[in-house]
Parts: sequence; C-alpha cells; structure tokens
Amino acid sequence: MIRNIVLATLFSSIGLFGQSSGQTWTGFLVNADCYAREEHNTRPLDRDVDHDRDYEVRVCAPSATTKSFSIIDRDGQRLNLDPTGNAKAADLVRRITRKGEIEVSVTGTRKGEVLQLDSIAARQ
Repeated sequence: MIRNIVLATLFSSIGLFGQSSGQTWTGFLVNADCYAREEHNTRPLDRDVDHDRDYEVRVCAPSATTKSFSIIDRDGQRLNLDPTGNAKAADLVRRITRKGEIEVSVTGTRKGEVLQLDSIAARQ
C-alpha cells in the first residue's frame, strides 16, 4: 500500500500522467474542428500518410466565428484549449485585424491533450 502511494507521488511529480503546469508554448492558433477534419482527411487504404502541416494550418486559420481552438506547435503537436482558453482565444482573434495564420504564445497547464489556458498573446 505504501509502495503504491510512493510510486503515485513519484510519477505525478515527474509528469508521467501527462500533466505539466505553468509552462509556455508557442505555435499556431487553429480552428480545432477544421484541423481535426484535415488530419483525418485520408483514403481508407492509405497506410503511411504525410500531411502538409503548413497547408492544414493555413486552411484552418481561425475566424471571428470560430468557437473551438487548438495550438499546433512547430513539431506538429496539437493541444486543444479548454472552454476558458477557447473564450480567451476567441477574444484574441476578434481583436486581430489581419486574416490568416496567427502565431501565439500561451501559458497554462497541460492535462493530456488539453491545455488549461492562463494567458494567450499573438506573436509578431
């Protein structure tokens, strides 16, 4: 019993449960639904599919009507935003006057593939 508690504490402290706190990420803000569709846009018999991530980011650039957002980093890692993060990202998109790709810097807590956002800012 004590061994299990010690192991659980150790694993959680080194992040093996997929949780990281207070970190900063940079990447591109995308429409999460669009990006998911593009990532799964393959023929059923294709086994090894290379995606053009730059194309996917361009096609899925968010608009003022986007409700669900993801951050795509340079390595192609996808982090979905939590509801609070989606609201902050929507506010950022509405404030930006240019259209197209939006590179951002975000801070928050990662839990699996979801990012609980603390802050978001557009990068120049």
